[in-house]
Amino acid sequence: MDMTVPAGAPPFELFSWDVWRDPYPFFATLREQYPIYRHPITPFWIISRYDDVNEIVTHPEVYSSRFPGNFDRTLNGTDAPEHTAIRRRLSPLASRQSVAALKAAVERHVDRLIDDFAGSGRCEFVSEFAQPLPFRVMAEWLGLDQSLYDTCVAEVFPFLMAEPLLDGQGEPLVDQEALEHRYVALLNGEISAFDETGRSGVLPDLLKPAGDMPPLDQETVAQLAKILLFAGHKTSACALANSIWLLLGNPDILDALRQDISLVPSFVEESFRLESPVQSLFRITTAETELAGLAIPPFSFIRPMVGAANRDKERFQDADEIRLDRKEKNHLGLGLGPHLCLGAHLARMIVSVSLTGLISRLQDLQTDTPLDQVERIRSPNFRGIKQLPITFGAI
Repeated sequence: MDMTVPAGAPPFELFSWDVWRDPYPFFATLREQYPIYRHPITPFWIISRYDDVNEIVTHPEVYSSRFPGNFDRTLNGTDAPEHTAIRRRLSPLASRQSVAALKAAVERHVDRLIDDFAGSGRCEFVSEFAQPLPFRVMAEWLGLDQSLYDTCVAEVFPFLMAEPLLDGQGEPLVDQEALEHRYVALLNGEISAFDETGRSGVLPDLLKPAGDMPPLDQETVAQLAKILLFAGHKTSACALANSIWLLLGNPDILDALRQDISLVPSFVEESFRLESPVQSLFRITTAETELAGLAIPPFSFIRPMVGAANRDKERFQDADEIRLDRKEKNHLGLGLGPHLCLGAHLARMIVSVSLTGLISRLQDLQTDTPLDQVERIRSPNFRGIKQLPITFGAI
């Protein structure tokens, strides 16, 4: 079968500022005209329709997560049987029941952060809430010290798992490998001190036996800490900022939530769908396969675009709108299939509890920055916001 892009197909530049700022017109063109698009510059096949992305994420035997150079080589960068074994060890610690026990702690962190700026009538939402809140929760859940915040969030996280940042001369601006080594060394120092500090949490638990499962070695725990802390923080921080951005642009939805706070979880699902924090995934084919009638060779690099699939009008009615009564489920904002986000329950709770607290305590939410001019994170992998100044009246 034909494996080429139709003649005249427009270039889709994954790394341009226009795409980072507003990817959805590009995604719509891809879905409608070039749903299986072989990028002319990079080695990627870009997949944009929901059914095709769903096919990829639910069939790891064909579309492997063992992608060369994967930042995470312990959990998300593995397939069965290794992936199955590590998920079996971690899943009870991230279950709905286990996460529910953290709700009081999340509420405490939310209230303390709001207390810090409620009296001033304004805040820079990303740096004063969306960034610190998920880090505090993740650190407490994992058993890490809160003092890691400045190093991780300011120095390490902005560059990890991003596309290589170049200076215009083809030279990387940062040594990502050295940065990763520094990050892991920092985590190893924390893990080595668990006996001395007496901390509790997911990471100390992994160093102990659990039923018929033996303890994990420190190197494996450090690698898991690397991805759990980074991914948990990044996903929730982006989701929080995206959610407030959506509410500022949809005051009718904000009013509906004020009138019925029980609708917050429904809005959270729509936020994860419409403004998916993780915009794209990476897979590699294990054999020649066929997708949507197109033959794809073995060892092809596949880039399923979650942000495009979640707005597919063939899957979701009024796909570009917030629908608090939406019946269609299984959006891909937190993954699907064997690699469903391990921290999905925790991410949902962080955003739901945060929005409940913010809506209950702050009124007349506004921003002085035009919403279409808000500075976005410059990454094709993540959908987030760098700064979002807001004003409000405290209730």
